[in-house]
Amino acid sequence: MKYIYDGFFNSMLVVLVTLPVITLIISAILSLFIKKRIFILSFIFIVYIILTFTIFNSSFLVWVPVYIIIAYIGTLFGDSIRFFKNK
Repeated sequence: MKYIYDGFFNSMLVVLVTLPVITLIISAILSLFIKKRIFILSFIFIVYIILTFTIFNSSFLVWVPVYIIIAYIGTLFGDSIRFFKNK
């Protein structure tokens, strides 16, 4: 069975496209329900640390801060949706 992260192309596709989009969507959805950004960012950080040591290798740690920044942008997007919805 071929996993999604086998091979250079598939792993780079996952790291550069799939995971950032998933991170952005999940953080935006979570920010609609959880008002504290620190909890959302901590959750995303913990998930990616676990993924680093279970699925990926230690070089994936370079991408974790990038995904945290993307999650922060997602929380800002979710907060703006909540702000305009309540306006």
